[in-house]
Amino acid sequence: FRFRDRFYTLCHHRSSARGGCPRRHGVGVVIVNRLLAYYRNNPLAVRLALAILLCSSVITLVAIALSLHQQYRNDLRQMEARLDMIEMTTLPSIARSLWEFNDDQVRVQIQSLLRLPDVQRIEVHVDGWQGRDEVISAERDRDELTRVMVKIYPITYQRPRVGNRASTSEELGILVVTASLLGVYERLWEQALLVFVSQFVKTLIVTAIILLLVRQLLTRHLRGIADYARGLTLERLSRPLRLRRAERHRRDELDAVATAINEMREGM
Repeated sequence: FRFRDRFYTLCHHRSSARGGCPRRHGVGVVIVNRLLAYYRNNPLAVRLALAILLCSSVITLVAIALSLHQQYRNDLRQMEARLDMIEMTTLPSIARSLWEFNDDQVRVQIQSLLRLPDVQRIEVHVDGWQGRDEVISAERDRDELTRVMVKIYPITYQRPRVGNRASTSEELGILVVTASLLGVYERLWEQALLVFVSQFVKTLIVTAIILLLVRQLLTRHLRGIADYARGLTLERLSRPLRLRRAERHRRDELDAVATAINEMREGM
């Protein structure tokens, strides 16, 4: 770095005598200048590339939106299925603990439910049964409960059959399960970012390949035809227009243009 700084300092002192020294440009400035130069020399190819990028980006965004919407619905269905498993697995044991007035066991049971993914708060509401009116709850303190899914399940204890007495059920209260949707949104955002970046990189690669193909198959021949027409004079009417292509190739529109120019030249 010291040598480079001394070099540019020496050039600055001798610029008036030797016509100046190379200027230091940032990498971004050099890239922008080269892109502008390429656009000036190949405006058709650049407009084609921009059109491809625009159309591909619109299609990619629409595809990502549809995919994320479907993924969001699937995540909600999976969350509802996980919460409904509580009704079949844990709810009977909670009902039994309430029936036995074992509040400590109820707290242990609802605390274990917080280990389920996305579950943020569990509440057991005992309203009026056996003169009890209380709420037993447990919650996480990690996320704010702004966007949530709430499921309410009745807590019913099934009395066993004793003798000739039929089995009866007793309503003890309700179980309220609150699940946060923040995890769902975070997973959707990560998936959207990953899909968008991968699709954007793929689009850039495809666009670069198309630019190379357009330059190889079209642009260089159009430039050759333009140079030929620009240099055509009465003294050069005997020199036909020949495209720099393989001898054996299928005729296309460029050959038709070259043939038309040669016929015009012969008619002159």
